[in-house]
Order: sequence, then C-alpha cells, then structure tokens
Amino acid sequence: MPTETPFVNSVGTRNVSNTVFEWITEELSATSTTTDLEGDAISAAAASLTTRNSNVCQIMSRAVAVTGTQSAIKLYGGLLNSDTLNLKLAA
Repeated sequence: MPTETPFVNSVGTRNVSNTVFEWITEELSATSTTTDLEGDAISAAAASLTTRNSNVCQIMSRAVAVTGTQSAIKLYGGLLNSDTLNLKLAA
C-alpha cells in the first residue's frame, strides 16, 4: 500500500483513552554480593525512585488531490496516469 511507511509500520499502533499516554518505570535495587552474619547490624540502602514517562499521541495524515484530467492522461514514458493518486501518496 503506498500510504505505508517503514517507520510508521515499525512503530505500530496502540489504543489509548487520551492524547497523552503515561507510564512509570523503576529501577531494581542492586543486589548484595556479600553475606551477613546473623546478629550483624543492617544498613538500609536508598530506595530507587520511579520515573514517570509520557508520550503525546499524533494523528498522521496527508491530503492530496488529483483531477480527472490528471488521471486520464498518459505520462512521459507511457505510464498510465491513473496511478497519480498512488504516486502522490507515496511521495
């Protein structure tokens, strides 16, 4: 289909309920490689923070126009001009 582009096709689509789509991510705390003896004092590590991410949804569109005369004539090289609409959408 001439309206498809590699970038938009690889990104994909998803249904959302708002124009701003938000999600959170958080890092896992580092694990300790040392062992503790029973009865040792425990020191608490700093907690990892969550990060709020967002993305704004876009509607991608393109307007083109082809007249009846443009689609009825032959182009240079013998190409039929009935594909003018497809050519304009692909450009």
